[in-house]
Amino acid sequence: MKIAIFIHEDYDFTFEFMGKLIPILLREHEISGIHCFPNIQTKYKGAMIYLKYLEIFGLSVFLKLCFKGVVKRLTIIKSYIFNRRLYYSFSSMFSCYGIRKLNFKNPNDDEVISWVKENKIDIILLFVGYILKDKILKAPRICILNKHSSILPSNKGIFPIFWALIKNEPIGVTIHKVNGEIDGGEIVLQKEYKKHEHWSVYDYYNLIFSDAPNLIVESIELVKTNSLQKIKHDIIPSYHGLPTRKDYLNFKKMDFKFI
Repeated sequence: MKIAIFIHEDYDFTFEFMGKLIPILLREHEISGIHCFPNIQTKYKGAMIYLKYLEIFGLSVFLKLCFKGVVKRLTIIKSYIFNRRLYYSFSSMFSCYGIRKLNFKNPNDDEVISWVKENKIDIILLFVGYILKDKILKAPRICILNKHSSILPSNKGIFPIFWALIKNEPIGVTIHKVNGEIDGGEIVLQKEYKKHEHWSVYDYYNLIFSDAPNLIVESIELVKTNSLQKIKHDIIPSYHGLPTRKDYLNFKKMDFKFI
């Protein structure tokens, strides 16, 4: 299978996730290219996302997020210096595995669509927050797969773990085909996780990103062999955008932690 991967370069979760995903994908598939896009959440891009986090979650959470990010980046560089890993950045990771890195502004751009068609991509793995339009949805030979950190169809949208905790709903991850709806499309695979009393939203994301590479490879095999089974449950569909400051204060009152 010829695979393309769409990401934004995030060292908090995506870097280690890609470090696990790439080698297990390459055992049976060809990664034709990894497309890197600017980070986006709803109408916010780049630095505006972090300013919005500061507004919603306050200075303490914002500083903890910054500190975690710096520590992770320094740990990666230290591991490279002391020869415990072969790469220190996304570019060096992809070079290490002989994979082409491409930088684009938006996955809906004509140049992205042309590249997918010209390279006869079978499956796109989507790990960015853009809403895809019809042309890119139809560009790969088989489908586009997305990882979403909820038991769909509940908690579509942003920060699904935050909303699952506040609503006392299951914590989990879904691999699904992408269609024109936000976090819609046929469900390929789901996994639910046990809740831990003192875990933060950040802790659950660490678990899901650590587990997701194997789930994605399993999902590709299910799609490839046309072995999908209809998943039935009585979960009520829901969608959420970014929480407000009031939502977060309510979250804290329920004794939950973001980080």
